[in-house]
Amino acid sequence: CKMFKCAREKGHKSCALCPDYPCGRIADMAEFKGFDTGKVWLAVGAEIAQKGLDGFYPDYEARCLLLQEALARYNDGRMKSTLCRLFVTQRLDTLRALMAEAREIPPGDPKAMGKAFKLLAAKHIQDA
Repeated sequence: CKMFKCAREKGHKSCALCPDYPCGRIADMAEFKGFDTGKVWLAVGAEIAQKGLDGFYPDYEARCLLLQEALARYNDGRMKSTLCRLFVTQRLDTLRALMAEAREIPPGDPKAMGKAFKLLAAKHIQDA
């Protein structure tokens, strides 16, 4: 990733901490277009620039833990990309509410649990 390499060369843990952020190197975000995260990456960068890494990290860690739980419980074997995209693009409060409700999905067949989670996620996204 050209942004990561540049940040490391300048001694930063994130390019969002660079005084030149955002610069021309990240303008087109071509490396991220296939992942549908270009806009999210810019928003994350802005949040890091505003809060610093110490202010950003607790929410990031919470998001990661929720994603790990969702992958362990609701991935029917074909949902990894869907779940990752969901947890990258949605607000943390939406994800917390979604997971709180999803924990009520009865354990059982992975496909049924995955389908129930998808329906629940669609509802939460629509309400957000």
